[in-house]
Amino acid sequence: METVEDDNNPAITKGIVMLNALMAKRQFKKVCRLKNLSYKFCHAVAEGRRSPTWKMMNNLLFLIPPNFWFEEADEEFISAANESVQS
Repeated sequence: METVEDDNNPAITKGIVMLNALMAKRQFKKVCRLKNLSYKFCHAVAEGRRSPTWKMMNNLLFLIPPNFWFEEADEEFISAANESVQS
């Protein structure tokens, strides 16, 4: 399946999928507080309204590898993240 990428429909990266998994597990706010990150900003990144900053990516290295912020998430990765949320 080929996706068309434009300003209104950016590609979903693996980092965004990981943030959404944290939100679904209700761990997102705790992680933001632990790493002194703005929850509102991180939430906007998870929804695709903002781009992640270097500070955010650097502070979340213990959860999200750097390459995940740039690699597009495929169906297999998204389904694996959904399975981890449900368990």
